[in-house]
Amino acid sequence: NYDNYLKQKQGLAAIIQIINKKKDIYEQISAIEHDQKEKVQYRKLLKQLNMFQDALETIKVTQSMYQKRIEVIEVDLHKKIEEQIYKLIKIGIFIVLLFVVTFLLKLVIKRYITDNERFYMANKIITFVNFALILFVLFANYITNIGYLVTILGFASAGIAIAMKEWFFSIFCWLVIVVGGNINV
Repeated sequence: NYDNYLKQKQGLAAIIQIINKKKDIYEQISAIEHDQKEKVQYRKLLKQLNMFQDALETIKVTQSMYQKRIEVIEVDLHKKIEEQIYKLIKIGIFIVLLFVVTFLLKLVIKRYITDNERFYMANKIITFVNFALILFVLFANYITNIGYLVTILGFASAGIAIAMKEWFFSIFCWLVIVVGGNINV
């Protein structure tokens, strides 16, 4: 819109310049001849010139308003970009710290757990928890309305639970067998 107003302003300024030349010609003609018809044309031309000059002033005011709006939008945009950069830096630092803590936990587990199956299971649990925390941090920072996320996750988990009920039942039975300790090889 701003560019459109600039083009209109240039076109209107050119028209006003042409009308001013025409006005000068009419003034020269009226100085030579005192024709009533020329005076009527001259008055019409003056009205037209005033109308175009008023339109040019309106366009200048509108252009300045657009310019101010553009400046406000640019300032707001720079402010939002700056906020997002700070937010990304904070998230990045948190994720790096989370990876460091995860790495240290894996080193401790490797040192104290000698059984390969238990080490593998603990390693997988730590990796899963790390991934879940990273997703939670990203969702918490970038989803403006957590209620929508909770609703979507509720419906999705209900649908998955219904579709995979036998698989969940099998996992639950496996947990009972492994944790319960009543059945041995």
